[in-house]
Amino acid sequence: MSIDRQYFLRALQLRNIRCIREIFLEIEPGINVFAGSNGSGKTTLLEAIHMLGTARSFRAKGAADLIKWGEEGLVSDGRFVGAGGVGRRVRVKKWKGKTAVSVDGRYLSRVSALAGLCPMVVLSPESERIISGGPEFRRSLIDWALFHVEPQYQALHLEYRRVLKQRNASLCAEQRSTIAAWSARLAHVGERLALLRASHIAEMLFFWEAYLAQLLSIEVRIQFECGWPARESLDTWLGKETANDLRHGYTRFGPHRADLKLMVGASPARHALSRGEGKRFVYALKLAQAAYVAKKVENNRPILLLDDLPSELDSDSLAILMKAIIELNLQSFLTTVSATTFEPWQDCALKLFHVERGSLEE
Repeated sequence: MSIDRQYFLRALQLRNIRCIREIFLEIEPGINVFAGSNGSGKTTLLEAIHMLGTARSFRAKGAADLIKWGEEGLVSDGRFVGAGGVGRRVRVKKWKGKTAVSVDGRYLSRVSALAGLCPMVVLSPESERIISGGPEFRRSLIDWALFHVEPQYQALHLEYRRVLKQRNASLCAEQRSTIAAWSARLAHVGERLALLRASHIAEMLFFWEAYLAQLLSIEVRIQFECGWPARESLDTWLGKETANDLRHGYTRFGPHRADLKLMVGASPARHALSRGEGKRFVYALKLAQAAYVAKKVENNRPILLLDDLPSELDSDSLAILMKAIIELNLQSFLTTVSATTFEPWQDCALKLFHVERGSLEE
């Protein structure tokens, strides 16, 4: 099913999500702030919005963690409005380990098709694992943008994962007759994947550097590591490493091992940055990607979901960050414990909601 991407979220109706029994709210295309104490349900609202673009939460592993205690299922129902007031309705239902997604009343055969509706950029406390966590968190940063700007990327990525699984199975079974064939296929797909990533990062560096300069006074170097020694072709390197891969029972090199090397001077960023600096650094990377996708794909306007924005930021840092968010001109959803934090920006098309024990009021 072809999905137009030019819509913004206008209304949201929820039922039986965590502490929320039922809520309906109308939303502005600018900045929307959910304020409330811890456990009030404000992050749950971000999760529900995220489901409209991905059919899943950004923090819960399964539906059992999302469905309100004692209830059988949940519903996140969103109405999007596009150019000329044309509307589109997205409905996500979860129950007993199952998920059903409909767009304008028509059910999608593949939940993954929903991702094309609207890119969701999430910034939460867990986002700091881009700095402190393993390479998979930094790879996801690359892959998210490529999925939205490069039409062939998803199919190529899925093919690489399929071939990698087959090669690993041959390694585990020590099927030497098939390892060479899977190695050749893996190298062919893997080098195309790495080339797309490298090309994307070369473009992204302009955006990353601009936002880093705006949000962080410290110079950070970003270098792409493709997942094997850059001086060799992947085909040649897999051939050299076959014996070692057999000994380990899995493929140790390739795009599935790619990484972004983040350095401040001679030190890794995770050691050199304070918590506040680390948060601003991650925000710079994510906001830059949102700007990149918005620029690269016509009418593809990402939605920003910013959980607990003010924490660990002094007033000056928060002001700098808010300036960057406002200038992006994207629909945004922010959470905070105290509504007074955002009083300086009340004239910036900002709509404030108070959240308390799963209920909501403007």
